[in-house]
Amino acid sequence: MRSIVRNGLRLPVVPGPFDTSPLPPELSKGVHEFGGLNIMLRLAKDLTKRALREALGALPRNALDTLLDELCVVLGTDYRRRRSRFRLLSRLAVDSNVVALKVGGDYGVMQSAAGDSHILFRYSEEHRWADRTNKLIAEFFGDDPGSYIDVGANIGMTVVPIARSPLVQCLAFEPEPVNFANLVANIAANCPHRNVIAKQIALFSSAGLLRLELANENLGDHRIRLNDTAGRLDEHQRCTIEVQAQRLDEAVGEIRSPIAIKIDTQGAPSLTYSPAAGKSSRAPTFL
Repeated sequence: MRSIVRNGLRLPVVPGPFDTSPLPPELSKGVHEFGGLNIMLRLAKDLTKRALREALGALPRNALDTLLDELCVVLGTDYRRRRSRFRLLSRLAVDSNVVALKVGGDYGVMQSAAGDSHILFRYSEEHRWADRTNKLIAEFFGDDPGSYIDVGANIGMTVVPIARSPLVQCLAFEPEPVNFANLVANIAANCPHRNVIAKQIALFSSAGLLRLELANENLGDHRIRLNDTAGRLDEHQRCTIEVQAQRLDEAVGEIRSPIAIKIDTQGAPSLTYSPAAGKSSRAPTFL
């Protein structure tokens, strides 16, 4: 097999009817940053993608339809492959300007953004979400009245099942606009007792504007940004939006006891609850 020498590393030349134009500069640079093995793996992946694109591009439409049908069958055989299938569905939906997908399950038909390949996929597989947490909250109230506060409600996978009890008054807080729109839609579709109030705000130790960094695929992984230091998961490279924040005591107002609070704020729960000075602090149960 013919080979070439690139940055002191001898690499094989893979023949085939696909584009063999020079690799992107970052691949050559990767020889020094990642070592020879990793650059070879990246090279193989790049060449495979090129070959697939050109091979698929040459197929007639009916052959592509057959290939897609068979791919869906293969990807439905186990959990990991079904996840890949759902990611494919999500990507095709986004590329086709679909704004929301709906999945049926134990909480009813729940919708989320078309790009949500994490939460909605789990719901499609398990027909529920955070089952242990939801059962714990339901057992806390039993058949008695009370108040449930969902901080970081996302699209409603916790507040919707808890609101099945007409005796529990629910408050759901979600600052991200797309999640909030789907939260409101899911409450309207699945909460007939009208015992849920949704508010598009973040809860924080002080009122004001905050920067919210947006995750791409896992729409439950948005995070409040307090500084611009690099994160372990490259969170500093995410896009950000400004969201309104309020103190929990001020946002909630007067509600009846007992009170249960679920806080899911991706690493910032200690910054969410801070009783206002001079106010008698009721004793909620935190989850």
